[in-house]
Amino acid sequence: EPEEHDTIHIESLLNKTTSVSFKLTNRLNKKSNFKAHFSKDSDHDFSGTLFNLVSPKEGEMLGFGAEPTTFILSFTPLEYKMKFAKLIIETDEYYWSFIVKGEYHNFKATSKKK
Repeated sequence: EPEEHDTIHIESLLNKTTSVSFKLTNRLNKKSNFKAHFSKDSDHDFSGTLFNLVSPKEGEMLGFGAEPTTFILSFTPLEYKMKFAKLIIETDEYYWSFIVKGEYHNFKATSKKK
């Protein structure tokens, strides 16, 4: 299995969904069908079924030099703990993998000075 291509960080408030997006370019000069999913060992906050966590899950990636494909990742922290996932995007010819780190936003209220 190839090494991860990059690490994606997502930060969100507890029980609130935050999304990030990135673009991926096909390496071939022709169109390629792709599938995107999280590995089975990913934390539940990423691989749960209550909401769409990676979009699109499948489709067609245009050839090299054309418009890249935009992927959107969503994360909803359910506890005060860092979560990890492995996002896999694959075509018949290529395989990309990304480590996704999700954590809750450590919101700190500030007090007014009098």
